Amino acid sequence: MNESTGMIFDVQHFSLQDGPGVRTTIFFKGCPLRCKWCSNPESQEMRPQILYYAHLCIHCKKCLEACPQNAIEIHSNTLVRNKNCISCGLCVNVCTQHAIVLSGRIASVEELCYEVDKDWRIMTQSGGGVTISGGEPLAQPKFLKNLLKDIHEKYGFNTCIETTLFTSWENIENILPFLDMAYVDIKHMDSETHNIATNQPNYIILKNISKLAITKLPIIIRLPLIPEYNDTYENINKLGQFLNEHKLFNLEIMPQHTLGKSKYTALSRVYQINERVTPNIKLAVDVLSQYNINVSVHGDN
Repeated sequence: MNESTGMIFDVQHFSLQDGPGVRTTIFFKGCPLRCKWCSNPESQEMRPQILYYAHLCIHCKKCLEACPQNAIEIHSNTLVRNKNCISCGLCVNVCTQHAIVLSGRIASVEELCYEVDKDWRIMTQSGGGVTISGGEPLAQPKFLKNLLKDIHEKYGFNTCIETTLFTSWENIENILPFLDMAYVDIKHMDSETHNIATNQPNYIILKNISKLAITKLPIIIRLPLIPEYNDTYENINKLGQFLNEHKLFNLEIMPQHTLGKSKYTALSRVYQINERVTPNIKLAVDVLSQYNINVSVHGDN
């Protein structure tokens, strides 16, 4: 990869959830955080990955025949990839049931601009634009800058990123001339607790949010509301104080959901979040509203 190419795992057209108007959302692959509730676990590693959905498999064994690395074995009537797997994707090509999926590919700025250009009419009519999501877009800072720059200069579309801001301030500063708005996650206000659930502390994130707030870039804070983790009065109250102090008055609550659970099994990983407990959305709305914060709940009409 170089400054003109990067690792992505999806391009979604006609999105209505990732900014104003109708948008094209490009999903970068790779993230420095390892949030236990991540709904796109395939977005974390910055490399192609194979997902295997056992319930779709008809055991035709075509994938075994196609694999040049002899990396696929059958254990207890289930396909298992061994250490020889290089995620080449040849097994994916022969799977007629879509039980094997390859997530992650190299894409160029030029190719992604072509994808954006497909939607120019509806984006122009709706006041939409392009959102770069992930993973963490700022994990590929030079590629991100060049992509945003081309979209801004060639099309003039509204540009947005969905980010944790877990990066250097220099990387953020470099994209600001080509960025119109940002969605920024805050997982937890306590750095130690943040580290327990994400494998990273939060002080870099909060420091960058403080700096970004001064730039007057439109920012919407997103709170992934996770039961038994960050939906306590203490954490939400600290969040309200922080946002009020920095004059960040727009927040979207993202209640925990389990839509990505099957992906963990497909990646041979364990889903660690308690599904039987729901987050305290009312508490979050009530507390944050006391700080003059405009609170919306993702998914509500």
